[in-house]
Amino acid sequence: MRPVQKLEIKVGLLIVVAIVATIAMILLSDKITLERNYRLSVYLTDAGGLRIESPVTLSGITIGAVESISAVDNPSAPGAIRAIVKIKSSADIPQQASVSLVTSGLFGDASLAFNDDPMLHKKTDRLLAKDGTASVVAMPGFFDEASAQAKSILKSVNQLITPESAADAKRLVKNAADLTGEGAELAKTLNGQRERMVTILANLEATSASLRSSATKLDTVLDKVDGTLGRVDTRSAQILASIASAADSIDQTVKTNAANVAEVLVNLRAASASAAKVLATIDHGDGIISRLLIDPVLAKRIDDTTVDLAVTAKRIADSPSTVVWGASRSERKADQAERDRLKMQKAVNADLGAPATMPPAAPAPAK
Repeated sequence: MRPVQKLEIKVGLLIVVAIVATIAMILLSDKITLERNYRLSVYLTDAGGLRIESPVTLSGITIGAVESISAVDNPSAPGAIRAIVKIKSSADIPQQASVSLVTSGLFGDASLAFNDDPMLHKKTDRLLAKDGTASVVAMPGFFDEASAQAKSILKSVNQLITPESAADAKRLVKNAADLTGEGAELAKTLNGQRERMVTILANLEATSASLRSSATKLDTVLDKVDGTLGRVDTRSAQILASIASAADSIDQTVKTNAANVAEVLVNLRAASASAAKVLATIDHGDGIISRLLIDPVLAKRIDDTTVDLAVTAKRIADSPSTVVWGASRSERKADQAERDRLKMQKAVNADLGAPATMPPAAPAPAK
């Protein structure tokens, strides 16, 4: 290896050592201080949450830290726990200052806090000794006092509570639970009734709106009826006036044509007498018409003759040659069948009271 490379390696190692030393000094700077400290002994009944390096404060300002924590075997000591704390030499603690164990945070971190009265400190110059012989007694912290008071209260309550009182308390709790359940049911019922009332009010509002609309329509209809009645009254007055005028005209006409009316009545009387004579003649059977009405045999003969004439006329109209050459046998049979059919139709119509209408003739057979 060349000397230059050895030199470069030595320089590199030296730089690395310097960097490591610098980092170590930075990390240990909070533990290394040039300021002098003095120590105090703090006696506690319970060191719950207090650890080595826990802060020590004076009126909220950190002036030191806990150096050690140990139990005291001497029964005459003012506390069961002895904590030695190191205080900055620049921090002066009056003898009248009180110290207490303060717990803070969710995990129960504790610290020692000195409380000083500035006004009292100005009046007196007595301070705690800084030669390591000074000692103070720490008062319980807030949470410790609260726990002690709670324990005392619970103990008193346990002493006060007898079996009868416990039974009464249980009964009271049960009654309160029942009352709560009944209140919940009542609230539920009231809620349902409120909803029903809301629905009823909505229906009433809709009904009121419908009634208002119906009243408006009724007012319109009444107005139309009033107008119609007014027009009817006017038209009735006009009709009555027309009737009165017509009656006057009729009276005038009757007065004017009284002689003609009398002559018409005389002619009607004479026509009535003539009709009565004709009816009497028909009742006695005089004349051809009366005989037709009275004699059914004569009426049947006339009907048969009419049927024969109708069939013969139809045959002549269909086949004019039958007038010269006569009808064939088949034509004669067809004519005879048509006559029988027509006569039977007339008889049935006569029995049923139907008008004797001539039915349509059957078609002529083909030659």
